[in-house]
Amino acid sequence: MSVHIGLPSEVSSILRRLTLAGHSAYAVGGCVRDRLMGRVPSDYDITTSALPEQTQELFSDCRLVLSGLKHGTVGVIVGGSVYEVTTFRTDGSYGDGRRPDSVSFTSDISDDLARRDFTVNAIAYSPELGLVDPFDGYGDIKRGIIRTVGDPLRRFSEDGLRILRLARFCSTLGFEPEEASLSAAKELKHMLKKVAAERISEEYIKLVCGENADRAFLLCRDILSSVLPGLYPTVPLKDRSDSKAVRLALCGGTKGLKVSNDLKKRVDLLLSAEPPQNDRISARRFLSVYGADMLEDIFACFRARGVSDADGLEKLCNRVLAEGDCISLSELAVKGDELPTSGAETGILLKKMLDAVIDGRIENTKEELLTKGLNL
Repeated sequence: MSVHIGLPSEVSSILRRLTLAGHSAYAVGGCVRDRLMGRVPSDYDITTSALPEQTQELFSDCRLVLSGLKHGTVGVIVGGSVYEVTTFRTDGSYGDGRRPDSVSFTSDISDDLARRDFTVNAIAYSPELGLVDPFDGYGDIKRGIIRTVGDPLRRFSEDGLRILRLARFCSTLGFEPEEASLSAAKELKHMLKKVAAERISEEYIKLVCGENADRAFLLCRDILSSVLPGLYPTVPLKDRSDSKAVRLALCGGTKGLKVSNDLKKRVDLLLSAEPPQNDRISARRFLSVYGADMLEDIFACFRARGVSDADGLEKLCNRVLAEGDCISLSELAVKGDELPTSGAETGILLKKMLDAVIDGRIENTKEELLTKGLNL
């Protein structure tokens, strides 16, 4: 198909080297879809008729990543980025409902595209040959439809994660699921129980952060509630902060998800935060508990929850920060080694001093802290 899409020079150079050596080579999958939609892809995958050992030889002057070699993938590092170059392949049976038991290499790009999940991802592109689109993925992009390649029952039975990917693409691409594909996803939602929690969590977070997350949750509620019960938006997500922590908090938290400890802690804080009173001392106390780095996310949640005068409270907190009010131990005018105490007693006394400074009972000066502060 005579459609031209721009590719980064690194991708073009990889394709050119493969084709000059007599192999077929294409950019493939999500990067082609995104370029057709006018989006900037997060990464670029390349598929080729070259066997893995031929790819290795052709790019022997580059640093290579060979961890995916058994699946036919050679990672070629160009300009500091890794570009996965994978031999055309077909997948064997999916005995565990998660991954193919075996893969076989093929010389036909159409065979490779036929194994992919959705038509909008089963598109390849070569600057010389244009689009290879045997399943009308470009047409589905223009129609705004998510449709499986071939029989949806078979496709979802092969890998249960594709069921959640259907919901995710509804959210991130703003597409509507084709009726048969959505029906099959609902029928086979039990397949998600075979999928690792890490893979489910990754897809769910992408879904939650998508521009059209509300529509995806509405269309796929049965699917999502079967695998992650209770994690559903409590308020509309559209036009809310795109912070992962905020989005997760507005959907009930991280229960059942595999996320980093830092992200879990942040979400838990957002769920527990209550707005301060509209006075300087309350704002100091609030900031002392949550810290300046949480402020934007906390107030995004407050606004979503309809907290009264959230904008005014946020301005007050920012003014307290800008004017340098003491809200942490590190900002006290004295340090532990200046106190006539030792060990745990020093920490206890510093905390009492900080509380007194925050409440306005003493000034944050060395003189007051070493006189009045010692009697707290």
